[in-house]
Amino acid sequence: MHNLALQLNAWGHPTTVITSHMGDHPDPDFVRRVGTSRVIYANGGVSRITTGWKLRRRLEQVFRAGRYDIVHVHGGLAPVLGLAAPFAAWRAGIPVVATFHSWFPRSIACRVFQRPLQRILDRHSATIAVSQPVVDANARYFRASWDIIPNGVDTTFFRPNGRRPDAFTDDPRLVFLGRIEPRNGLGTLLDAMPRILARHPGA
Repeated sequence: MHNLALQLNAWGHPTTVITSHMGDHPDPDFVRRVGTSRVIYANGGVSRITTGWKLRRRLEQVFRAGRYDIVHVHGGLAPVLGLAAPFAAWRAGIPVVATFHSWFPRSIACRVFQRPLQRILDRHSATIAVSQPVVDANARYFRASWDIIPNGVDTTFFRPNGRRPDAFTDDPRLVFLGRIEPRNGLGTLLDAMPRILARHPGA
C-alpha cells in the first residue's frame, strides 16, 4: 500500500494510507494510524490484525476529516479493519471497494458466517481480486462481480533496464515470487537447488 500511495500521490491523486500502529518509527505525511497491529498465525502463514477501542468510530472520524471520495479496503471481509472500515465509510457516506489477496483451500469462518458476510459484500461498489485463484477461493462462499487486478510492480526499483529475456542463455531459469513464509514453499525450492545446479550448472 505504501508504494501504491506514493505513486498515486505522485500522479496527483491525493491518497492516504490508514493502518495500525506497528512500532515507533516516522511516517510519511500520507499515513494515518488507528489501533494496534497484532501478529497472528492463520491460513498457514503469518498475518496481522488490528485491535483497539472503538475502532469503527475512530475510522469514521478519520474518513470524515479526510473527505475522501472512496475508501479502498485491502483484505476485504478480514478482521478487523476489513470489516470495520466499510461500515465506518458507509456511515460517513463514502463508497467502498475491496481488494482480496488471499487464497485458501477452505474456510470454516466463511462457511459459518456466509450470509452476513455476503450482505456486507453486496454493499461494496467493487470487488477486486489479485488473481484468478483468489477469485476461485472466495467464490466457493460468496457471489460478486469480480475484477482481477494483479499486484503492481515498481518498475523503477526492479530494474526495467536490466537484461532482456532474449539476452539470457538457454540454461533453465527459476523465479520465486511470493512472501517468504513456509506455506509458499521457498524452503522446498532452496532444498532442491543443489540437485538443480548439479544437473544444470548455469541455472
